Amino acid sequence: MDNTIEFYLKNPIIKHDVGILLVKDSQHRFVASNREFSTFSGLQPEKLIGLSDLDMPWSEQAKIYISHEKDILSGLSYNVIEPLPGIKRANLVTQKKIIYDRTGMPQGTIATALPLEMDIEFCNLSGTSDILRVADYGMNLTKKESLVLYYFIKGFQRSQIANLAKIGTSSYDFHISNIKKKFGVDSTSKLRDVAYSKGLQDIIPFVIKR
Repeated sequence: MDNTIEFYLKNPIIKHDVGILLVKDSQHRFVASNREFSTFSGLQPEKLIGLSDLDMPWSEQAKIYISHEKDILSGLSYNVIEPLPGIKRANLVTQKKIIYDRTGMPQGTIATALPLEMDIEFCNLSGTSDILRVADYGMNLTKKESLVLYYFIKGFQRSQIANLAKIGTSSYDFHISNIKKKFGVDSTSKLRDVAYSKGLQDIIPFVIKR
């Protein structure tokens, strides 16, 4: 198969039955994808052309994917575990590579991804900063607020969260107060309700380098 971007521009429907396969240009716009991806996006491959993650059900998480693609285009190489809160929710083990044009110039990324069929206990990874990059939940949270919210949603108590996030309990109180303001609520019970109504319990706010 011709793996240049020109090939995929002419063939936007990719025959690939295992997991997700998709191609984006250097502006992070969809060029081609397989049918499986439509179960997450809600759109058939031919309808995706020219759209970006900002147009998808997971638009609030778009910067996670764009950041990864920028890294790949800059020459970095790593696999990640990233959330895809689409029509069908999943956490994906994703590998992305540069896709070139026929002259050998980088023109975008080609990604393969498989749904992760297991729960990850991120409290066991809290000290491995070399493989852990914190994103956020699309709520303009800081990295530390995202950590605090993640452990809060998972049911950890105040002192446990402070320990896992490597902060004091007074810092926890400060962060949880800021999180409530950003979510527009005045209690932790309401914060939990809003978080679950948004499906945040299914989102991993981390990018795990593998």
